[in-house]
Amino acid sequence: MNDQPRILTRDFILVCWATFAYSAAQSLVFIALPLFLRDLGSAAGFIGGFVSAVSACALIARLPSGAAVDRFGSRATGIVGAGFLGFSFVIYALILFAQMSWLLPLAGLVHGAGIGTYGTAANSFVAHIAPTARRGEAVGYYGILINVAQAFSASVSLFIVATWGMASLLIAGAGVAMIAALLSSVWSETPRTGSASFFQIESSAIVPSLANASITLAHGVSIAFLALLGLERGVQNPGIFFTANALTAIVARVFIGRIADKFGRLALIIPGMILVTIGFFLVAQITSPETLAFAGIIYGIGTASAIPALQTLIIDRAHPARRGAAMATYSASIDVGIIIGSFAAGLIAPRIGYGEVFFAASVAPIIGLGILLIYARALGIPAIAREWKI
Repeated sequence: MNDQPRILTRDFILVCWATFAYSAAQSLVFIALPLFLRDLGSAAGFIGGFVSAVSACALIARLPSGAAVDRFGSRATGIVGAGFLGFSFVIYALILFAQMSWLLPLAGLVHGAGIGTYGTAANSFVAHIAPTARRGEAVGYYGILINVAQAFSASVSLFIVATWGMASLLIAGAGVAMIAALLSSVWSETPRTGSASFFQIESSAIVPSLANASITLAHGVSIAFLALLGLERGVQNPGIFFTANALTAIVARVFIGRIADKFGRLALIIPGMILVTIGFFLVAQITSPETLAFAGIIYGIGTASAIPALQTLIIDRAHPARRGAAMATYSASIDVGIIIGSFAAGLIAPRIGYGEVFFAASVAPIIGLGILLIYARALGIPAIAREWKI
């Protein structure tokens, strides 16, 4: 007889499929966004700056959306976030159809708001419904469909652009985002705690979130410049990196959550962040599609290990009434990393080259890991043994 609590409940399946649709829509457009901006006549510095601006808008939306989850529930917040995302793609399409480039700031603003709002709502919903004894496993499974969506999007995004044009990609992205909103509308209600403020940061989540930001910094660089680096090196479809990354992460997430539940969060965080560094170091030296795919595999194992374990650690340490704020703090770290990575890369890429930018970004996860381990030591052995299991 299996006395383990169930993970695959109705609500868990719904949030997984809603997030699959959201991630597919987001990845379809975000992968091609640098090409969209380049075709509008934007320089490398502006491309990096715009990607970071979208992430900055997402960051600004995270903290009030975390408080909104605690006050109004995950369901309503998720619907709003997915709706914002789809509407932003409609604005991008309008820019193409009507040559209304002055709408670009509005598109970026709404795009960022959609990312920040939906991501916080979905992560908070998972934090509420995941069984405590299998929390690491549940978070790992939750990420599988995200990786499936990313793998699918990476393989078809640039193909759609090349075959049918950017406008078709944007229309498809808007439609898929609306599916995410519909699926979010049937989530169960989550507890409402009457949060007092719309701008909250959960203190227990700050240092693990900084470690997460060191990983997403590298991701920000890849979003902004991987397509351009690949084309510079003769790799005609650089999306193979995202496909290899996502497919590897899908396989890894099936098993790694159980490791975190049995041996503790650091058992996955430490090797995972080291592998992220190695993967990005390999990206800097790509010479063929095969080497780029191999780098994606290493990077995928690293992110599939470290990111769910960091998210689970944050849930572990947060009070149940503060899970919205905790997930907002965690989600904000995603944007902080992408902002720093894409913006800094946009500044220095014209001076040192795309490959050197990726080499520099590979150092960030090791720095983040060092900060996390110093924090773990400062907590003291009893706290670490109880919560982190080392």
